[in-house]
Amino acid sequence: MREALRAVMLAILALVAPAVAKRPLCQDGRFVQAAPIVPGIAPRPSDAVVVRDGELSIESGCAPTPVHEKALRRGGTRVHAKWKTCGTLRDVRFAGTIRDDGDACVRLDGALRARKIHAVAVAATRTRCGDGIVDAGAGEVCEPPAPHCSAQCQSEQLSGGGTPIEAPARAWTWVPFDDAFCANGSTTGIGINPGDAGGRVFIFLNGGGACWDAFTCYTLGTAAN
Repeated sequence: MREALRAVMLAILALVAPAVAKRPLCQDGRFVQAAPIVPGIAPRPSDAVVVRDGELSIESGCAPTPVHEKALRRGGTRVHAKWKTCGTLRDVRFAGTIRDDGDACVRLDGALRARKIHAVAVAATRTRCGDGIVDAGAGEVCEPPAPHCSAQCQSEQLSGGGTPIEAPARAWTWVPFDDAFCANGSTTGIGINPGDAGGRVFIFLNGGGACWDAFTCYTLGTAAN
């Protein structure tokens, strides 16, 4: 009888122990903060640490690299990644912890370290519309309560509901865009010079170069202010 009871208890412990010991990893995601992380880059209004498909990257200059993840007993996930180079930096390492902050796995605290620089503290949050940071990498183009910005961080003017541009013919007129930003965070716009009715229109884009996503805008820096 004792042997049978002992066998039953061992079987129960074998089933329960893994469930207690093994904690789930936090889900992949983008963690943003209102300051650049990688030193020595052009000014930018925000930055992001991206954990996706077993890799970690930093949008301001560290390409995707394998990430080591470890679930913590009290919840959350420890992440660690390293690069040979990130821009001009050498022997680069990032270590951080994704933890709960009201909701599960929404905060990332850590530090970026590299040869010949002081550690750069990271205090980022999982990206979401309404967090005050326009996250282009997540498809956001604005943040409410900016004018014409929807609850999904999309411009309501993109659907044809914008105000028509009125400008005199054969003269340059500056048209500001409150929801378009330069790398330094300032707003921008376009200059237009319409021809006569039914003719051509010239558009001048202020600055130099062009970018179309987070990689070309911030990592490669193809656009200038």
